[in-house]
Amino acid sequence: MKKFFKISIFLLVFLLTGYFLIFLLSPSIYLNHLYEIEIDDKNDQHIYSLLKSNISNYVTLEEVSNEFITTIVEVEDKRFYSHKGLDYLRIGKSFFENFKSNRITQGGSTITQQVAKMAYLDNSKTYSRKFKEAIYAKKIEEKYTKKEILEMYINNCYFSHNIYGIFLASSYYFNKKPIELNFSESALLVGIISSPNNLSPDINYSSSIKKQQQILALLYENNILNVEEYYKELNRPLNFSFRFDEFSSNLMYYQEGINLQLKELGLYQDSYLRQGIKVQSNLDINVYNKVNKIVKKHQKNAKNDEIAIVIMKPYSNEILTLIGGFDFNKSEYNRALYSKRQIGSTIKPFLYYLGLKNGMTPLSKFYSKETTFNIDGIGEYSPKNASGFYANRKINMVEALALSDNIYAIKTTLLVGSSSLSNLLEQFNIKCEEVNPTLGLGSISITPLELTSMYNALASEGTYYKPSFIKKVSLQDQTILDQVKTKSKKILSTHETLIINHLLKSPFDSSLASYTYPSLCSYKTTHTFGGKSGSTNSTNWVVGFNPNYTIGVYVGNDENKEITSKKLAKTLFKEIADSLSEGQNDIYYEPDSNMKRITFYNSINKKTSYSYYIDKN
Repeated sequence: MKKFFKISIFLLVFLLTGYFLIFLLSPSIYLNHLYEIEIDDKNDQHIYSLLKSNISNYVTLEEVSNEFITTIVEVEDKRFYSHKGLDYLRIGKSFFENFKSNRITQGGSTITQQVAKMAYLDNSKTYSRKFKEAIYAKKIEEKYTKKEILEMYINNCYFSHNIYGIFLASSYYFNKKPIELNFSESALLVGIISSPNNLSPDINYSSSIKKQQQILALLYENNILNVEEYYKELNRPLNFSFRFDEFSSNLMYYQEGINLQLKELGLYQDSYLRQGIKVQSNLDINVYNKVNKIVKKHQKNAKNDEIAIVIMKPYSNEILTLIGGFDFNKSEYNRALYSKRQIGSTIKPFLYYLGLKNGMTPLSKFYSKETTFNIDGIGEYSPKNASGFYANRKINMVEALALSDNIYAIKTTLLVGSSSLSNLLEQFNIKCEEVNPTLGLGSISITPLELTSMYNALASEGTYYKPSFIKKVSLQDQTILDQVKTKSKKILSTHETLIINHLLKSPFDSSLASYTYPSLCSYKTTHTFGGKSGSTNSTNWVVGFNPNYTIGVYVGNDENKEITSKKLAKTLFKEIADSLSEGQNDIYYEPDSNMKRITFYNSINKKTSYSYYIDKN
């Protein structure tokens, strides 16, 4: 007996010594707004917070009802306010139960221990994990107040459906703010925490209600509720919502871009996320709200087609808005970032830029008729105009761009060389797998963000800016982690770019109608924009700009099948351009001193065209 007692004492001293050594040697605890990424817009206005990958808000205890706080403490950790991180009575009870069953069936974890697990550990049921959990819990209690610890806990509890935190949980289940929760609703939400995928009411209603009733009974037994209050809460109707905020959910497409850039900067890691990250983004929330409202208006008529919208600010790297689909809740696939599709005729401004650099002018003419070309490595190639009509005469670059003539484009490609076009694209970080004249008709496949950033170089008079979602990243204590530097390079010469920018008014110019109509003449914007449309069987594009905005619109079918919404891209572009321009001055690009004005008079429809610009010489 004495031998057993000595061994027990030795083991106890050994364990305690080990415990304190590990306690002293374990890393310092740095927790603040645990796993919150706070997003501000470009003007430093707080927009939303992200908790474990969902838009939510990190709430203080003052923003949560006393009913919920009382319920969660009573159920999860009754002695929370009196213990120092470990509830030894609860630990002893769980140890006894685990010893009887010869495995870990009960954890005995306090709220502080659960915060430690959320921040540093996994869900494995091992004694070593529980030991580490105890160490971290003691350290947390040393550094943070009970109020701060409880805030961390209620903001990181899991409530099923990828919902973390009481703010999003109360919104999804009851369409309420946390401050509005009563005891009946609080009991149901606290019940979900113990087994989220089994006790969510929209997964297993009967089990969820049974758990809620058990918790209400516990509150009555512990004198939190009197008999009258107990029966009132037991019989109170539960008005479930079971929905996320659809209007704000599309912000998650932009958030994906932020996450990717945080990873690229090396900032998306636990050591920072435990302390809470604050991101000043390049998002313009007013632009987003206008664009998303237009997107939602057209969703019902799109059938199986999807969209992507990218808005950039000229002369900067700022992505003001990015939406990767009609509804993030229905499809998280971000087409703006990942849908690589052939860009069709939207390549032509860059082709004609090379034409200008190679001695062509806006008045340079090619004969346009249905033609079969014999091209090395391809053989016979017979490009078609989308309209099915041909000029059967000589046309100039202004007409070719306005009417999207493919014969003129191929002849220009043969003149400047498809390798020259490929080299130009590579300066925009676009790699061409195949280099042949079909490149001049947009056979290259790139994403909406990549194409919009190319047009943003036109809008910026030839300077390309690497697109960025982020302006600045800091910790919640204002420690700056990174200020994103603007990365730019001059790719296009200013003079030729200005000529192209004025030529890009031609697709809106109805006076240029002849054998077909200018591609955007039925979608003329209230303010001056340059732009170009492009189409394939499975995609439609419109990309346009002025000195205020660069707007990229993509409509496509995810299965690469033929799209049904043939006019949607043009409609979206016009409505977005008009909405963003409302109340602004109509400005466009001033010609430089080496340009002169020309005006077309169309003898077919007797109309005078816009003014365009060519070299003085």
